[in-house]
Amino acid sequence: MGLRSGEKPATLRGMMLAERWRGDDCAGWWLAEKFDGVRAFWDGAILRTRTWREIHAPAWFLAALPAGVALDGELFGGYGTLSVASDLSRFWRADDPRWRQFTFRAFDWPTTEAVAFERRVEQLTPLANEILQPVQLRRCEGAEDAQRSLAAVVAAGGEGLMLKRPGHCYEFGRSRAWLKVKPVGVE
Repeated sequence: MGLRSGEKPATLRGMMLAERWRGDDCAGWWLAEKFDGVRAFWDGAILRTRTWREIHAPAWFLAALPAGVALDGELFGGYGTLSVASDLSRFWRADDPRWRQFTFRAFDWPTTEAVAFERRVEQLTPLANEILQPVQLRRCEGAEDAQRSLAAVVAAGGEGLMLKRPGHCYEFGRSRAWLKVKPVGVE
């Protein structure tokens, strides 16, 4: 299951991209924190940005990611580290000691096959290690639950939440199956 090592997704956008949540019913959707890092795609051999540029990470970091398995995720070093993540991902900084604070938060196993979300993410758990950390999901109880959870994440220093429709297939490009939940007025 999944993309072959080095295979670029079928569209120029390369990754599944979320739409903005408009407050509609989300009961039963999967809820997770939206990490304020750099979106990253492991193609099974090369770590890439959202625009498909190679990220020059240290060999020890890349060795923790599974060969031949495509993963969609985020480079995350904790709250307030977005500028560091951006710097590390844009420049040839494999020797930078700040890499030690970063993990790859995997939130999906991209595939061109019709595989339900739940089946894709269950494949992430056995891959977990110090660097590769699957994003924790829980079922959302509805719009009020999403708003309470958003307030708690933002109060702790986080960016927002993601809602993921149960059973959806991975789509390359913008999709209403993924919804980002952020405070009003924040893009």
